[in-house]
Amino acid sequence: MIQVSVRRAYGQITGFTVKGHSGLGPPGGDIVCAGVSAITQSATLGLAFYDLVEQVDSAKGLLHVDLRISTQESAKSAIIKAMLLGLRQIEEQYPDRVRIEDPNT
Repeated sequence: MIQVSVRRAYGQITGFTVKGHSGLGPPGGDIVCAGVSAITQSATLGLAFYDLVEQVDSAKGLLHVDLRISTQESAKSAIIKAMLLGLRQIEEQYPDRVRIEDPNT
């Protein structure tokens, strides 16, 4: 199971964590893991482009991103919302493989 957790404080997104594996296919050939990885890594790159990333920790089966509090909250919010829309599509197709936890929803 892939778990995506969004962290919020005082109404602002402070980061997100993605961990686990879907187990749908073999390593390197799992379309669910590949989709989740592509979406979350692209979001991380977009956030870094706007200098909104405080820290990134990644390892096999883990992506942990801490975000800066910034005056560019609209850019941060748009990128995270787009990421969550894509992840929710995957979650709808594979509900036993992906779970999203977001205290705002």
